[in-house]
Parts: sequence; C-alpha cells; structure tokens
Amino acid sequence: MHFLTAGSDRIIRMYNKAFELEHKFERGVTDNGMWRPSHVNRIFSVRYISPTLIASAGWESPIQLWNTKTGRSEQQLFGSKAGSDCLEPIRDTCMILVSSAQEGHQLQVYDCVSVHELVKESERLSAHIPKHEQIIVSRLDSSANRVWAISSQTLFVISFATGDVLKRAALPAVAISIELDPTRTDRAIVCCQKGIVLVVRT
Repeated sequence: MHFLTAGSDRIIRMYNKAFELEHKFERGVTDNGMWRPSHVNRIFSVRYISPTLIASAGWESPIQLWNTKTGRSEQQLFGSKAGSDCLEPIRDTCMILVSSAQEGHQLQVYDCVSVHELVKESERLSAHIPKHEQIIVSRLDSSANRVWAISSQTLFVISFATGDVLKRAALPAVAISIELDPTRTDRAIVCCQKGIVLVVRT
C-alpha cells in the first residue's frame, strides 16, 4: 500500500505504509525521450488511476499522467482548467472525471489511455449545470451511478448515465470539499467555510 502527497513545491511524493518516502515524481518526458516541464505551479489534486498510473492536476498546467515504473510524466491531458481537488477516478476503468472551470464543460471525462477527452460524456454530464456555476469538486458514487458535485454555493447530484440533475441544493456558506459517506450510498459530507460541515442525503 502506498499513498501520495503533493502541493506548492510541485513535487509528488510516494510513501509506503510505514510513512517512508519511496519516490519523488518531478519531471516529464516527451515522446522522443527529451525532458520537459510537468507542473509549473502548485498541485491541487493527485490520484491513483491504476497501480502503475497516477494523475495530477494544478494551476496553469495540463493534467499530468505519471508512470510509477519509470517515475516520469509520460502523457498530458489538455483542455481542463484545474483549481481544486478536481480529479476523480472512474472505478474499474482508466478514465477520470475532472471538475473544471471550463464554462459549459464543468464536468469533463478523460480516457487516460487514449489521452483524449470523451466529449459526448463531458457534454452529457455538464448539460444541466448552469454555465455560471463553476464546479469545484466532484465525487463519483459508482454503485449508485451518481455524481455528487459542488460549486462555491450549490450542491448537485447528477445521474452519471443521463446527466439529469437529481438534486440541487443551496449551501449556507462557501463550499470547500465533498466526500462520500463510505457506509451509505445516499449520503455525502460537505465542508464549508465558517466551520460548517453538512451531511446531505439524496
């Protein structure tokens, strides 16, 4: 078992279960083997896509795809605007859901193998989100086929299959993060400014 950390120094660190540093991920490589920059500003989100593939997102850079065997970023995903803990792996696939500041494409789906955005899926998931709502964080409940997403002031629960908004609720303060309740598929925990923590049900 390993876990990852990342932040303002633009380095991803991999630790083992004894909290020992095993590797640092810092640089990318082009298709012809030349070194290239990876992140040029702070990293906001880093997630395992598979045991050998890590995705990371930050300000002013494409999403980086890191090969854990080589320790290098070997591919990049273009077209999103990351500014938060925006990455959410789609279970049992090599795809990720990205919360983006793209107007009209606030939820984007990427295939990390083909290195392309799945535009139809992105359009379906974003279709019923008002364009002025910038999604900060989204979490996918694969068992219920639902996406829980927050903007700064609004909670959305969206059908992953159809894109329909199943629930929309105003939040009492500016939202910071959302996590799914691991014990129940109909519940999530939303953290807001002013120390407000909400338990929200569908």
